[in-house]
Amino acid sequence: MIGPVLGAATPTTLTTPAPVYTSDTPPLHRPPKLEPHQLLRIRAAAHHAKKIYPGPVGELIAHELLAWAEFGYLLDRAGLTNRLADHVLAQPLSDAR
Repeated sequence: MIGPVLGAATPTTLTTPAPVYTSDTPPLHRPPKLEPHQLLRIRAAAHHAKKIYPGPVGELIAHELLAWAEFGYLLDRAGLTNRLADHVLAQPLSDAR
């Protein structure tokens, strides 16, 4: 004889209905959007990156900073992008490579 399937509902098993989510349900664990001054800082760093790192490197850094500002801040738990923006903004234009 084959035994019962594990996890299968039986007449004696109580099941809990799934929660209902509506548009009024607050998102769970979602960080708040960036403040306007934070967005301006990231955009300034992206613009500055193109000036101090001409060519593909500067374009890549600028692209990553702008993409992070739009939605990537939700994923960056280590603060790497903020450190990159700090580094870029600390570079003087006279050090253009």
